[in-house]
Amino acid sequence: MQRLYGAAAHSNCKFVANGPSKKVKQQDFLNRFRSNSALAAPTFDRAELVRWADEFRASLPTRHDALVAQFAQALELAGGKFYEMPTAREAARCASDIARSHNAQSVIAWNHPALDLACEMLQSLGMAVARSDAGVSSDIRSATVAADVGLTACDYAIAETGSLLLIANAKQGRLTSLAPITHIAIITPEQLVPTLADALKLLRLARLSGDGRLPSNISLHTGPSKTADIEQTLTKGVHGPKEAHVILIRNPS
Repeated sequence: MQRLYGAAAHSNCKFVANGPSKKVKQQDFLNRFRSNSALAAPTFDRAELVRWADEFRASLPTRHDALVAQFAQALELAGGKFYEMPTAREAARCASDIARSHNAQSVIAWNHPALDLACEMLQSLGMAVARSDAGVSSDIRSATVAADVGLTACDYAIAETGSLLLIANAKQGRLTSLAPITHIAIITPEQLVPTLADALKLLRLARLSGDGRLPSNISLHTGPSKTADIEQTLTKGVHGPKEAHVILIRNPS
């Protein structure tokens, strides 16, 4: 029996299907895809989920200090840095100090109210600040790739793992937390939750007024980006930020 290897194998071997080949029309494929029951939005007992959320949120204030300590410890074990600031202005100053310590010249930031003060301070220090908002910036991608610092808020902060859950949308660019070498996130106490499961249940509840599906672009960030090769050499910052800083505003108001 003749065996073919390398280029010869690729040029001479042909896939033979069982039976005549059929072309699937695009619309037929889409109809089959949409009718797949596995892709349907799951059903939930809304009343039960609301009841759970009310009890869950009521329990958070008494657990706040423990959650902060747990989040800080988990984040720092993952290689990130945690700061707790008393006010939004102090948090903005902390973010500015971090950016200045890295000699940052440019910043890309989510268009989010929690970041307004920090953006103003960064600009006052002479840094170019662009917003990752399609309605504000005409060339978000180029500004993001060129930025020294990515500044975001978060949707949830997971105490168990020290992770940030971020949802990308038109005003919150996905690359903001991925492309710049330094990522700074400013978060607030109500975003702290014990586990990822808690965050996903709250997200599901928030979207039950629509189709009940989770957002299409959810990312989890746990400290700086880390990559290891076959020789088990760990390298930071290859596929994401080399440094991750999380600043908690103790009293946002």
